[in-house]
Amino acid sequence: MLRTKLGGRRAALIFCLAIGTACGPGSPGNDAGGGTGGASGGRGGAGGATGGAGGSLGGTGGASGTGGASGTGGASGGTGGASGGTGGASGTGGASGGTGGASGGTGGASGTGGASGGTSGTGGAGGGIGGTGGTSGGTGGTSGTGGASGGTGGGAAGGGAGVGGSTAGTGGGGGIGGTGIGGTGGTTPGHGPSITSRASGSLDVFGVSASGVVFQKQYGGGGWGTWISINSTSTAIASDIDVAALDNTRLQAFGLGTNKEIYESVTIPQTWPGWSSFTPGLTFMHGTAASTPSEGLLWVFAIGADAGLWARYRNASAEWSAWNDLGGNCSSSPDSTSRPTRTWAVLRGGDSQLYMKKTDNNDQTTWSGYSPLPTLVDGFSSGPCITSWSDTRIDVFARGETDNNLLHNYSEDAGVTWTLGNAWESWGGAGTIAADAPDCVAWASGRIDIVARGIDGHIWHQPSTNGSPGVWADLGGF
Repeated sequence: MLRTKLGGRRAALIFCLAIGTACGPGSPGNDAGGGTGGASGGRGGAGGATGGAGGSLGGTGGASGTGGASGTGGASGGTGGASGGTGGASGTGGASGGTGGASGGTGGASGTGGASGGTSGTGGAGGGIGGTGGTSGGTGGTSGTGGASGGTGGGAAGGGAGVGGSTAGTGGGGGIGGTGIGGTGGTTPGHGPSITSRASGSLDVFGVSASGVVFQKQYGGGGWGTWISINSTSTAIASDIDVAALDNTRLQAFGLGTNKEIYESVTIPQTWPGWSSFTPGLTFMHGTAASTPSEGLLWVFAIGADAGLWARYRNASAEWSAWNDLGGNCSSSPDSTSRPTRTWAVLRGGDSQLYMKKTDNNDQTTWSGYSPLPTLVDGFSSGPCITSWSDTRIDVFARGETDNNLLHNYSEDAGVTWTLGNAWESWGGAGTIAADAPDCVAWASGRIDIVARGIDGHIWHQPSTNGSPGVWADLGGF
């Protein structure tokens, strides 16, 4: 976000809004030997006290599935064996079906809880325990669920797997969620970063930690500095953050506090004095956006409790306007970019598509209606960011819902038409960036810098020159 948010969240306030409703806002363990429980332990006599050799292979209908007279499958029948994946694939405790073993299908190492838990028996009790998801139950995948194996993906993957038998569907309960980073079970919050530029070749990047402390990292002179905390003893920030460059030395940052009021902080060259409420008693949702049309002027945007876009303007006399409710039904933080001639705001609507509003000549009372950006079949999974490097060239980025890549589109006539139409182009990032809003800034004609939070909790950076995306680089965590 250049001072004009020539790039950057402060230049990118993509309106994720919908007018009315338009803008409205492990797998079962494949125990190689398991599942033969019936064959060896199930003859109720033939299996005798040992229940057949299958028991040791896990899920054979009871490690000791005596089948015998009671055909109970053994007290520990169908423990799921080494992989515990089937919880006694046939865990029937012998021909008499038994109970599949009192603990049949504990989920074992793969934690499926016994996929079949006793195909001919009840598998019952065994399956019930199997639902623990095991030590790696439920991978959680990229949606995270804490940790590399994700501890069941926050009760999703683990639950589905732990079906060990007719009463075994407790798998979900076993999903511990792990302690890893990212995803729903992780410890890193979903707060988008901010990037702005005070001068050509200069960048300031901001991120929000799990505890709400804001960190800053600077680029200049050909290299990146280190992350430093700002206002660490002040109010915690609980949203995406956006920062605008007021001039070559001063920055102004905005974010929501835990009480949902907007908080601000302005550098007094290189020193941050703390956060103060910008909206005492007035609360908002999602995050904020800020952009500067020219030195001394400033726009601030936020999503109101009514899900509409709200805007406020500071003039050259440092006087603030009242808040202007621009309406809509938004489902993400906004973003904005400004030029001396106009300001654009973008956001994601309730239908997961992107929308834009603009005001010519920065008239704080006269705004266009919401115009939809080119649609994406499955919609967008993040709010957008927007930047501009001329009075007519604007670029918009957002994360796709299906492939999780950062997608890009642009206009060369101030947003009247979009060069790529509905064919949004991929700028990569799948498997790296999270579903938080990215931010972008243009500090020279043809040059854009983008930042996004990664699924690892780090901030990732991608430069672009003349419309060609560069390589994603890890700026590290804090």
